[in-house]
Amino acid sequence: IDLELKKAKNWYAEDTVPSEPFFVPRPGVTEEDDGVVISIISEKNGGAYALVLDGSSFEEIARAKFPYTMPYGLHGCWVPKA
Repeated sequence: IDLELKKAKNWYAEDTVPSEPFFVPRPGVTEEDDGVVISIISEKNGGAYALVLDGSSFEEIARAKFPYTMPYGLHGCWVPKA
């Protein structure tokens, strides 16, 4: 969320439940959003993966699929209304 410009960037995928994301700054950072955002994504079909987004653009950089189901996290899961 950019509080000065009053704009927000979002990531969304159908039938997924993201955990609370966390920011990892790039070593030697000079801009506040220079780094990556990581979230664990649980899929409604039972799959799960770690999602890595660019910190400034929110474009997907990578995802790493887990070979097992991940339970929804206990803090900060974003479950859509039914």
